[in-house]
Amino acid sequence: MSHAKQVAINPSLLKPATWRANFVLKPDLKVLTTSIENYGILSPIVVQKESKTIIDGHHRIIAVSSSKKLSQQYAKSVPCVELDISDIEAMVLHIQKIS
Repeated sequence: MSHAKQVAINPSLLKPATWRANFVLKPDLKVLTTSIENYGILSPIVVQKESKTIIDGHHRIIAVSSSKKLSQQYAKSVPCVELDISDIEAMVLHIQKIS
């Protein structure tokens, strides 16, 4: 079993998963962006350790990049949890997190 490690990662290094199974509508993304502007990123982005593929938190990264204020605030790093897991394990975890 992989141990989670909390780290700060430059958002430009994070990659969206090609197998992502969830999408957010623009009004919901605006609500998420406003929430992050008001309270910060409350849940770290979950990524695969080696590839930096996003397992959970893709929409938080989109919110950060779509807001001038947030893109400046998080230009150098965002809070992440790295997991040393395979692609299959990452896909399964992604499905479990959105269910």
